[in-house]
Amino acid sequence: MIAPTITGSLLIMTSVAMWMDIRYRKIPNWLTFTGIISGFAYHGLTTGLSGLQLAGLGFALGVAILFIPFAKGGIGAGDVKLLAALGTWMGAEMLLPACLWMGVIGAGLSLYAIWKQRIWKLALYGLTVKGVATECRIPYGIAIGLGIWLEVGRLFWLGAGGGL
Repeated sequence: MIAPTITGSLLIMTSVAMWMDIRYRKIPNWLTFTGIISGFAYHGLTTGLSGLQLAGLGFALGVAILFIPFAKGGIGAGDVKLLAALGTWMGAEMLLPACLWMGVIGAGLSLYAIWKQRIWKLALYGLTVKGVATECRIPYGIAIGLGIWLEVGRLFWLGAGGGL
């Protein structure tokens, strides 16, 4: 069961992050650091040491999942910090399926960006042509946020998320 506080925090954080990523192409530190600190505080105060462990594992999983794409320059640091913040609230067990949704949505957004920029032939074969911009940038905060929403909705639908 997802507590209403957790559900509300997730929906607010993801909504703000998606809007900021679309509008400014950046997820601000004030949002991610507040999310990390408040997630640890909430779980620590409500369930003690086991809650801190849940938040810590969720934080670590959030960083681990996006570390390689960040290190390769595929996503920004704000995306990594956002997923870590959401992980502190959700824990690893709930974050992992949300990341599967996130990956599917991210792939769809990437395909749309490739199609919209009309470089699908280049992307399909991994080719670059001098003078042709082949860099497709998408605000990945959208994929993260929608992935979280789908997982929260799925849990609610299954009867495990009475927090909405």
